[in-house]
Amino acid sequence: MLQRLVARGKLDAEVAAAAMRDPVPTERRPMPAHAPHLARELLAQALPAGHLRTTIDGTLQRRLENIVATQREVLDPAANLAILVVRNADAAVVAHIGSADFRDLRRAGEVDFSRAVRSPGSALRPFVYGLAFETLLVHLVSCI
Repeated sequence: MLQRLVARGKLDAEVAAAAMRDPVPTERRPMPAHAPHLARELLAQALPAGHLRTTIDGTLQRRLENIVATQREVLDPAANLAILVVRNADAAVVAHIGSADFRDLRRAGEVDFSRAVRSPGSALRPFVYGLAFETLLVHLVSCI
């Protein structure tokens, strides 16, 4: 295949030679499934255009997925979690985790909880606590 691509001018000969030196995989490798909720949503948008660009930071996404995998084990079996990280400078989404485990049917894993409708109190609580800590109205010692 590489030789055909070189012959048709679609691939540089040096790149093809380097690729031919790499060993051919002998077994299947698991397909990565990073940000599956976001990927599912974006796929529908990308199909008509034929291409897709995101602002997801792959390193941050994988780090958060590892944290979620660890925390999932200590959560109540019915509990779930979601993370959405937005870069303040341009409001770009740089990490998106819709649930603790996309494939976990017991926890409704296919539901994107980052987009779930919440009461105003639940949506504002992290910001209220953050402001209270920032203005020193509340101290960690007083919360214990």
